[in-house]
Amino acid sequence: MPIGICFPIRTSGLLLLILIMSFHLEFCISGRGLVYTMIKIHKIGVRHQGFQNPFTNDFLSTSKICRNVLKNQKLLCEEHFPLMPSVISGFMLGINECQFQFLNHVWNCQGHNKTDSQEILLLQRTNINNKVIQKKSRKPKNTYMDQLISKSTPESAFILSIISAGVSYQVTKACSQGVHSNCGCDRTVYDAPKDSKFTWSGCSHNIHFGAAFSRRFLDAREKKRLKGQTAAALTNMHNNHVGRESVINKMRIKCKCHGVSGSCEMKTCSRNLPSFRVVGDQLKESFQKIFQVDFVDNKLTPKYPSKEMFAEVDMLYLNDSPDHCNHDFQRGTLGTNGRICNATYKNTNQEPENSCYRLCCQRGYHIKTYIKDEQCRCKFKWCCKVICEICQRNVIDAICN
Repeated sequence: MPIGICFPIRTSGLLLLILIMSFHLEFCISGRGLVYTMIKIHKIGVRHQGFQNPFTNDFLSTSKICRNVLKNQKLLCEEHFPLMPSVISGFMLGINECQFQFLNHVWNCQGHNKTDSQEILLLQRTNINNKVIQKKSRKPKNTYMDQLISKSTPESAFILSIISAGVSYQVTKACSQGVHSNCGCDRTVYDAPKDSKFTWSGCSHNIHFGAAFSRRFLDAREKKRLKGQTAAALTNMHNNHVGRESVINKMRIKCKCHGVSGSCEMKTCSRNLPSFRVVGDQLKESFQKIFQVDFVDNKLTPKYPSKEMFAEVDMLYLNDSPDHCNHDFQRGTLGTNGRICNATYKNTNQEPENSCYRLCCQRGYHIKTYIKDEQCRCKFKWCCKVICEICQRNVIDAICN
């Protein structure tokens, strides 16, 4: 069981276990899921008008959002509340990119918005005879993805890296758009290329602030675990760093030409964020050469001595991947039952990831036929709309057993 910080039950938040000592209820925050927290804040933000407008910073909206984060994240949330929408959009950007990168794989980065309806919390208290009494309470506030992250597997490493990158990316973008008075453009004058007339525009994307904010916000969860779960905390913090570095390393120089008739006598340039797809591709490459590590002599070292030392941009993991073929909430796996697969290939291991043989884990599949309505024969009508007919198409899907 992770070691965490306990505080009175009047504090709202996400939890794994409730401990009661001498009739006093407390929350233990060690089991709080990062993913569940982000999803909950997102839902509150959508409902609450103040969160939709980042310049609104009234007490009600701030308290509604910031009370859901950890204690050591709360001050950062309150001080930089206008950036919280960017934190949440960065989280979703990372999740969406993860799902794109693993779309046709057995593990497809799903489960960020799903909890197990069968799981319960236990309320524990002692009666006058010091006998422990347990009773069922509400469901735990962890998603499948939270469960997976807690196992320090290769998949955990990718999720944490891509979320860290997404938060860095979106906070950087928000600063450059003037969302928050405490951050803005990066006005650093970098070295200019030697072969061109070149001046810095003075308004580069401020990745330094974005990455620093991401580090303070996301690493705060791990720093609380350093004494109890040092290996996992250090591994997670390293993977957070990998995500931030992937954005920094992919920053690109963008220039505008100035001169008579587009002669480009002078260029004004700035450092800009790359496409986030470029970041996702880079992290996928890092995932494919991930290092397994052990915690030895108070530091992370490669598990296998024959392997070279990892670099700061290499992803790390502690434990092997779970079996993603089968449903198991405790391990954070949804299984592949019900997934659509490609039935056009023969049953061999050389088939693509989405083949029925591989995606269904050799359990077989069944065919489902249905009629789908879709737009067709679209015409442009002046002015200014497109009018389409509705056509029906027979669809045949192969579904994993």
